[in-house]
Amino acid sequence: MRHLKVGAILLSVVMLVGGLWAVPLALGQEQPRRGGILRVALAADPPSLDAHQEQTFAVTQPMSAVYNNLLVIDPHNYPKVIGDVAKSWKVSGDHLTYTFTLHEGIKFHDGSELTAADVKASWDKVVFPSGGVISPRRGNYQMNKSIEAPEGFTVIIRLHHPSPPFLTHMAHPANFIYPKKYLDTDPNYFKTRAVGSGPFKLKNYVRGGRRGCPTWTGSRTSSSPTPRPGPPPCDRVASTWNCAFSRRWTSTPSSSSWVTRSWRPRSRASGISASR
Repeated sequence: MRHLKVGAILLSVVMLVGGLWAVPLALGQEQPRRGGILRVALAADPPSLDAHQEQTFAVTQPMSAVYNNLLVIDPHNYPKVIGDVAKSWKVSGDHLTYTFTLHEGIKFHDGSELTAADVKASWDKVVFPSGGVISPRRGNYQMNKSIEAPEGFTVIIRLHHPSPPFLTHMAHPANFIYPKKYLDTDPNYFKTRAVGSGPFKLKNYVRGGRRGCPTWTGSRTSSSPTPRPGPPPCDRVASTWNCAFSRRWTSTPSSSSWVTRSWRPRSRASGISASR
């Protein structure tokens, strides 16, 4: 009888351990579902759509799906800096000259190609803003001496003095690359419009939209001309600003996922993301 009990216990342990090993195996074999709508709830209404001239995440967070940057922070290996529009870069021995080589073939949503001229125009707007243009992060780039675009896909940035955090500052998420031709027409053009090269194209932006909340909708581009690997996992991104927290979770379609960012730590802890 004692041997039977011991055998039963051993059998139970083996079955339990086997089941525990099977769980991660099953999770590893599960394939992510693509398509649907990513719905984002934000706690602020953006003053404008121009991230260069604003300091709030309410612009940067939703509009980052529309644009590319020269450099970005690696989301999987913080604080490593990696290229976005930049394919590679070289640093001179005295750390005063940075030469960036850009990816070729990146298209803005109007069909034009993104070149070094667009990068220079965008960065000139941030570092050396013209009259009537606000640049709240200009102080981060006082080490910048000049920005040059000697060739179609080469950008050279020269510094007054070596700066260890230079690349990290360059990778700020609000440093979008805008098409030069629109900035030449009006440096404030992107306060109310969006023409980017990112995986999503701005479809509409309505203040006081659904339920009295400003809304933003971006639709996935037909192709992915950006250097970011692979197509985006969802078909559309929809953002809603300035709504009561309780409203954000109502009427959520089964094909949608909700993400929220709130200034209230308790709310953020209990509802960073949800899907149904």
